[in-house]
Amino acid sequence: MVRAKIVALLRSRSRLLVVVALAVFLVAITLQGTSGKEVLSERENAVIVSLARNEELHALLESIQSLEDRFNNKFHYDWIFLNEKPFSEDFINETTAMVSGKTQYGLIPLEHWSFPDYIDTEKAKKRFTELENVYKYGGQESYRHMCRFNSGFFYKHELLKPYKYYWRVEPGVKFYCDINYDVFKFMRENNKAYGFTVALFENPKTIPSLWLAVRDFLSINGLPTENFMEFLSSNKGTDYNTCHFWSNFEIADLDIWRSEFYENFFNFLDRTGGFFYERWGDAPVHTIGAALQLSADKFHFFEDIGYSHPPITACTNNDVLRKKNKCSCNPMFDFNPNYYVSCMEHFMEVSRMEYPEGWGHFVLPTLGGEPETPMIESQTESLKYLQKLFEQKKSGTIKIDGVIEDPGFQEELQKFEAELKEKAEKEKKEKKEEAERKKAEKEEAEKAKKAERENDERERAKAEAEAAEKKKDEAQ
Repeated sequence: MVRAKIVALLRSRSRLLVVVALAVFLVAITLQGTSGKEVLSERENAVIVSLARNEELHALLESIQSLEDRFNNKFHYDWIFLNEKPFSEDFINETTAMVSGKTQYGLIPLEHWSFPDYIDTEKAKKRFTELENVYKYGGQESYRHMCRFNSGFFYKHELLKPYKYYWRVEPGVKFYCDINYDVFKFMRENNKAYGFTVALFENPKTIPSLWLAVRDFLSINGLPTENFMEFLSSNKGTDYNTCHFWSNFEIADLDIWRSEFYENFFNFLDRTGGFFYERWGDAPVHTIGAALQLSADKFHFFEDIGYSHPPITACTNNDVLRKKNKCSCNPMFDFNPNYYVSCMEHFMEVSRMEYPEGWGHFVLPTLGGEPETPMIESQTESLKYLQKLFEQKKSGTIKIDGVIEDPGFQEELQKFEAELKEKAEKEKKEKKEEAERKKAEKEEAEKAKKAERENDERERAKAEAEAAEKKKDEAQ
């Protein structure tokens, strides 16, 4: 009897040891391969979000690959894809294969991507026609639905409800630097609510009545005690300076948009019809909505995340940081220090932020002396524009104040000129070869046609001769 109890006890202890050993083994597996970085089980309650159409698949795959290579292959955050139409099988299969975390696919409700009943659709469509050639996307209905959806509905989608943080990623963007830390954990631990890489001025023609609507809203609801009005206005809210964060890149706390304040704010704006009768973008709406309820310290400039959404690039001028994070971007094309087109100087000033290491005042004035935003669509155009400015500065035609005096700038321009010359010669050679190829093809085609005609004539002559011979035989 005693022996049986001892055996049973030993067996139970053996089972316990097996369980403990298994637990230790599982923990070891979990920790293996993290190299002292983040343990997957410690990920934040966060997700990456992309609004995309089926036809944007390959542009989106480039974005996914870029972010996976630079960040997500270390942390494996899940990815949510949203579309106003059902995703194709190809889209789902290709994106699932590319993402290191899990993927989810959501259909946008019709009421979030259509005219609300308080919008005069005939008036709206008439405005689209009127604005088609006034500014970019002026005539596009779908662009307005997208801006309205991003402004007031994306965070209400069922798939996003479980999450606290999100990272917005669009098709056709690129990430230039390794991101070796969990950005979501950074946001939580540092009590940040909204992260960005680019701050710029909005085209005032697209939002003529937006600030009037904001002022009307504040006159009814009041301005929260915690706010960042200084970023939006230099005269305590009388006017809007059009500064905003470029919302195609956002790392943010969803609770900003879920707040009662923002819900009331968006609904008030939406009722004015500005998304349709004008062309209010989600970037200024998000920026204003966040700045009216968050203090300056809740915003974070991700200087270390090299990012490009054509035609704008953000690339740190900090050499140490750029080398440490293996950045492949050219700091010469960093948009943020461009005083007349960027709001970053203003952001740093009003948020009492120290200038980043290597920061320079890189001014792009107009040739007439008044500030404007040059419509630069590529790095090539950017360099051409700068080259023109420096040539005119050298000749004394214009005076440029505050332009960064980089010793390597002229060298960079010379290199660029050489590349342009080489490219032009290559294109000239290719055009010549193409012209010669087409000429040869044309001559060959004409030769073939001539041979075919001659052959047809011979065949016809032969047939006529045979017919005549046959007729002659019949007559005899």
